Amino acid sequence: MTAFFVLRGLLFAGELLIGSLPVMALAFLASWQKRASARHLTFAGAFAALALLPLLALVVPSPIRILLPADPQQIPAGTLADAATAAMTPAPFTAGVPLDPAMIAFALAALWLAGVVFLVVRFGVGAWGLARLRRKSRPFALAPDDMPKIAARCRECELRLAHDDTGPITWGIFAPVILLPKAATFWPRERLHTVLLHELAHIRRRDSLTQALALAVCAVYWPNPLVWMGARALRREAEIAADDSVIVAGVKPSAYAGELLVLAEEFRVRKPALATLSLYMADRSGLEARVESVLEPNASRTGVTTMDVTKAACLALAAASAIALACPSLAQDSAPPPPPAPMAPPPAPPAPPIPPEPPTPALPAMPASPAIAAVAPHLSRHAFDKALRLEQYRLAKLRRVDWKRIHADVARAQQRAHEAIERAKPEMERAMAQLKDSEIRIEASKEAMRAVREAQPEIDAALQSVGPEVERALAKARDELAKAHIDMKVQESVDKALHDAQIKIDIREKGARQPDSADQDSPDSE
Repeated sequence: MTAFFVLRGLLFAGELLIGSLPVMALAFLASWQKRASARHLTFAGAFAALALLPLLALVVPSPIRILLPADPQQIPAGTLADAATAAMTPAPFTAGVPLDPAMIAFALAALWLAGVVFLVVRFGVGAWGLARLRRKSRPFALAPDDMPKIAARCRECELRLAHDDTGPITWGIFAPVILLPKAATFWPRERLHTVLLHELAHIRRRDSLTQALALAVCAVYWPNPLVWMGARALRREAEIAADDSVIVAGVKPSAYAGELLVLAEEFRVRKPALATLSLYMADRSGLEARVESVLEPNASRTGVTTMDVTKAACLALAAASAIALACPSLAQDSAPPPPPAPMAPPPAPPAPPIPPEPPTPALPAMPASPAIAAVAPHLSRHAFDKALRLEQYRLAKLRRVDWKRIHADVARAQQRAHEAIERAKPEMERAMAQLKDSEIRIEASKEAMRAVREAQPEIDAALQSVGPEVERALAKARDELAKAHIDMKVQESVDKALHDAQIKIDIREKGARQPDSADQDSPDSE
């Protein structure tokens, strides 16, 4: 991971974190509206904009670019050597290890990921607790008279009764659940109506979906305190908007305020993790503001329209796009290509032992000077300063190298290479002899092919002279074959005629002998 990509990652994370500040600030500024449903829609739009911000920051190209100097590792070594020679001045220098930006990025990423994992585990524990509550509860059927007088075209939720005094709460996006406490079977009809109207208002306005969106955004932007404040404000405005729906349905404000106080006194959330995922009617955190809103005589309690939702969606998309366009992007100067690497020299013969060299004198420091720009004008002063500091750090490390031990190792390696060559000489000589024999055989085959090519004209001339005689011999052979074929046909006809004549002669002789035998038998019979 290079320093350039590390800086890009840090810049992207900082842009998201800083971009979330104006979005939430605008949401708080827009919360001056009188309607609680409009305030709730404003905070929901802010969280939707924060959810779209990372995707838009990756997709939308930014017109603002920050140009960085070239990477010092891409500066050619020859240029650095010439610049160092031109700028050499006797000055002390203390080598230091530069701070690695990759380690900083890794530490920040690990810290952010730890916060995300902690929040995800917490939300997972809350979801498991809600599923456990549902398994322990049982369905609760109301009598027709106990049902609130509201218009319902289909089954909107599932009503269940808890095994203890947990509730009343609601949760669920695709299969909403209203959980009433065990004592709800003894509630008066007015309290049961108010509780059901309040919870149905949450379900019909999809408050569970906006709450899940807010929790997901809090998990990503957890370092921003405004995000957590916005999530609490979203929950508070959702409860106030549901209270307004109950009052609009015909419940008296003073009676409803009294029911809220009684529910908050008798029931409470026992697990904090459940309060983050569910909507709890008897929550005490915003009870005072809710009672004041219920008792407000001139409060506007109407809900939001389709046009309000469309406007909020357009504003959220515009805010996220504007912040994505305002986020700058990083670019880097292109460095000249490095020179081609020199070819490896042939193996040298074993060198004699090298006498110990005197200690290498310390090289003076090489600060940046105007000579650097003369040697490599295409590189910036910042890049040269950083590259020269790295080179000085490497030279300081080279001064601490044990050159005597290195020379001794090189001498031993050369001696071992010489001995290996001596051991391989017999094999090399046998291979050379076999190679010479094969070359001789190849030369002989080449001579034979050359002789055949030279005799090819004579072979062609002989074939041309023999051609007419061969044709005449073939014609004579064809005539003899035709004559032999005719003779065979004549012989076959003669043989057939003789065979037929022989058959006729045999038949006549047999007929002539039969009368004679009859004459011989007549006297005996007399």
